[in-house]
Amino acid sequence: MKSAYVLLLLAVLIFISSTPANANFHRCVFKKRDNPLNLPTSPSGIPGGLNAGYNRNTFNGILEFVENANKLHIGGFIDIHDAITDGPVESVYDIHVAPCSTKTSRTPGDNDVIDLDDQSFATPIVKTLNAPLPKLNPTIHCCFVVEEFAFNNGGGKQRIYGIAKLEKVF
Repeated sequence: MKSAYVLLLLAVLIFISSTPANANFHRCVFKKRDNPLNLPTSPSGIPGGLNAGYNRNTFNGILEFVENANKLHIGGFIDIHDAITDGPVESVYDIHVAPCSTKTSRTPGDNDVIDLDDQSFATPIVKTLNAPLPKLNPTIHCCFVVEEFAFNNGGGKQRIYGIAKLEKVF
């Protein structure tokens, strides 16, 4: 898995060095065991003040967003397999960029401006969006990885597996 991170970092560095100066570059960095929004946590159940489960970030990962020439190029990798022991990862999760304020809702990460549900945790995340592009704002937006399978199949609570603040790089 470390070789995947090294290859991704190399690809990002090459991409950045060839990125025009007028490009917008944002990223979300997920750090295992981090709690970037200082949310209440609980190893089981729903922490007070939240409507979904959360017990700190359960994985490492990065999502990067580079806007130029009326396109938004998205790349990254989410190493969630250390957090999930079985089951088809891609069919039960959301990967969204959404207002950070949705962290306390029953459906955290919804009301998204970017939906990456068609991507896979097992391979690098690569997607390009064409105009009209979403307006990314680090003072408003966060990246979410949320388990929604129980919620969609009987109304159980969702669980936030990772949340990261959107950062403007340049």
